[in-house]
Amino acid sequence: MLRIISVLLMISAFLQSCSKSEKDFNSKTTIKLDLDKSGSSLLSDFFDDINYILLDESDEIPLAKPYKVVMHNGLILVHDNVLDNLHVFDSSGKLRTILKSSGHGPFEFSHIGDFVIYNDSLIVKDNVLKKLLYFDLQGGILGESKIQINSSEFFYNPRTQLHFMDNGEEFNFLKIDQNDNIIDKYYQVSSHLNGFYFRSNLGFYMDKFRNKMLFNIPFTYHIAVFDPMGNFEGIIEVDLGSASMDQETLGRYQNGYERRTFVEENNLSEMVTCFFPFENGYFIFLVQGKGNMHFIFVDENMSVRKQAKLFKNDLDGMKIRTVPWTFADEHVVFTSRSIDILNDFMEREAEIREKYPNSSIIEFIETNKDKLATEKTVLILLKVSNALISQE
Repeated sequence: MLRIISVLLMISAFLQSCSKSEKDFNSKTTIKLDLDKSGSSLLSDFFDDINYILLDESDEIPLAKPYKVVMHNGLILVHDNVLDNLHVFDSSGKLRTILKSSGHGPFEFSHIGDFVIYNDSLIVKDNVLKKLLYFDLQGGILGESKIQINSSEFFYNPRTQLHFMDNGEEFNFLKIDQNDNIIDKYYQVSSHLNGFYFRSNLGFYMDKFRNKMLFNIPFTYHIAVFDPMGNFEGIIEVDLGSASMDQETLGRYQNGYERRTFVEENNLSEMVTCFFPFENGYFIFLVQGKGNMHFIFVDENMSVRKQAKLFKNDLDGMKIRTVPWTFADEHVVFTSRSIDILNDFMEREAEIREKYPNSSIIEFIETNKDKLATEKTVLILLKVSNALISQE
């Protein structure tokens, strides 16, 4: 009898081990894309209008290198990836407060590994001091707690946390309870991706239209899908056909320069850069070969509604010089240096004033010209076309 029980326990353990590596792909939705079908398009085929927000940072504590940007309930939160401060602006770009990396003492942090918003709380993860710090949205300290997991990104609720291990463990996602115990593991890491690190500028992000949480896994064509409690639900796979790069080949090019050269020479795309959720569909952005930037909208059934790689900006005539950085409600959000916005406008001011007299860029420049001439950051909000996100 004891032998039977022992065998049953071994089988159970084996099945649990298999389930962790296999269940990742048991629920997989595939989006098939043919990048050769991306042609030229008007920007108005994808977006209805463009608005600009100048982040009016403090002169005393500048925003040196904005990285993770989150827009939440009328606030804009920006992590400075150089000075490790967290700047909080209102929806017009006016500075509200700065959470400063001030030290190693109680209720202080020295490094921002990631930050998240839970309800009305702001939570900063310091991987150096191995702790979480809790703030209200006005910057007031609420408390702190210890954490041992050294993850690159995390998701928080009071009962569980989910951590992305950035190809540094056997599984990329670890779910832990409030006592730091690992209670589940998801998405087994390919041996070819060991040592491939990529800090996400989005981390875990909510799809409020479907009440799901998403994570765009670097160096793959996979988006992990979780429920709001951090339970793994499946994978969305973007199938690029001949434009994709298999992981064995990717594994031979850990050097970034060599990898980019290989990608360009073979007209490949090494990963999905953006996968943003909107009502009735998703926005996908990726780069192929030598800078071919693809904008793709798919519907709820993962069928392509619109795709393009060359644009004429017929909304305000400005250059599109950067890649999508984040999203908010109905907007795809880009970032730009303020001086680039100013210079681009000055180069084609006469044309813009003649062809686009009602565009928001004119008032934006007139209001902020002096500040734009300095090193500040501008958010560019492109409102997704109602025709793309409406149900047919």
